[in-house]
Amino acid sequence: MQKTYTADLKKSRRSTKVLIAMSGGMDSAVAATLLKNQGFELQGIYFQMVPPGEKPFGDYCSRCACHKLENAKTACHQLDIPLQIFDAHGPYHAEVIDHLVHASLQQKSQRSCLKCHKNIIFKLLLQRAKALGCQQISTGHYAQIVQDTVTGQSFLSKAADAAQDQSHLLYDLDQETLNQCIFPLGTLSHSMVEKLAHEMGIEKTVSPAAAQNVAQTFCFRTKETYIDYVTEHSAQAFRSPGIIRTTDGSIVGEHEGLFQFSIGQHEGMKLSGTNSEPLVVVSFEANNQALIVGARSDLLKAAVTASEASWIRPVDAVKPFRCEAKIIGGPHPSTEGACRVTVFENNTVKVEFDEPRWGLAPGQSIVFYEAGEVLGGAVIERTEGTHASVRAGNEHP
Repeated sequence: MQKTYTADLKKSRRSTKVLIAMSGGMDSAVAATLLKNQGFELQGIYFQMVPPGEKPFGDYCSRCACHKLENAKTACHQLDIPLQIFDAHGPYHAEVIDHLVHASLQQKSQRSCLKCHKNIIFKLLLQRAKALGCQQISTGHYAQIVQDTVTGQSFLSKAADAAQDQSHLLYDLDQETLNQCIFPLGTLSHSMVEKLAHEMGIEKTVSPAAAQNVAQTFCFRTKETYIDYVTEHSAQAFRSPGIIRTTDGSIVGEHEGLFQFSIGQHEGMKLSGTNSEPLVVVSFEANNQALIVGARSDLLKAAVTASEASWIRPVDAVKPFRCEAKIIGGPHPSTEGACRVTVFENNTVKVEFDEPRWGLAPGQSIVFYEAGEVLGGAVIERTEGTHASVRAGNEHP
């Protein structure tokens, strides 16, 4: 007897036709199956993120919809849904690759995955949905959307499976996008998705959430590392060598370009002599191309100033409010921590943490939560040091 799999999709069906992004991975295939079994009419789409015929870099690109076209074709054939292959490598290069190069040369953390989600995947999904006559869009992300039946606004919450939650990648989606989104996997555990995939005969592939915290792997070029690509696509003047210096002023080595390093990094540095404890990258001095290293404790920060604030849930812009914050793009996976947020003009915020956070750096994103709901997020511009120095004042940034 053939089994039918469904998910409890608590979103009003304004239309029955859904455009679903098919990455060639397990999650999107299961999401499509669940939607089809709920009675939705489906149109699949595969975004070709690299030029046709060029092999993406390694298995790491399983976190992005940029590979495994044959798997996507197989899944759609199995589900008897049409699949459109859309050449997206032009906008992908402009919005994601160029951003990565520029961020690297400015010693800022890369936000490639976030850029790709907002400016490529969901932007193109909306555009193609309109062109193909689809009224809703869907992906295999682990997140939940809750709609206010009074105001008609949609809000974003964590997935039921906290370990697989991807809501932090979606904090800057606007109401137009959220109102049209369906995330079938948001209420399911990853183990259940794997079980369904096995029973459906869908090939198991790496989940997008499993790869999101891998650092310095370039997923859209056949290069060994992103350093090779940046070197090839930037002028030597932006990749000047310099000294490696400790926080107490001792010169302990040389480097071949600041762009090769990130805050918290401890590997890949050619250091002279011996040190009482391992040294990590703590800051950059771009004016003299110096790489500053120190103890891990030097990376404890009490506050950040962030820009480009984007809010899904309206917040108090008059007085500070409390919430939980998660850092995206750091050297290690981040958990939420309590903080106080002060909103200023020009979409700028100051965030003061109850407990110091480790490894914060310009370019990383900070996402705000309250009781599992995503309030919004921003991009870190600068960090501040000891708890005592920050609590002493709360001046405008």
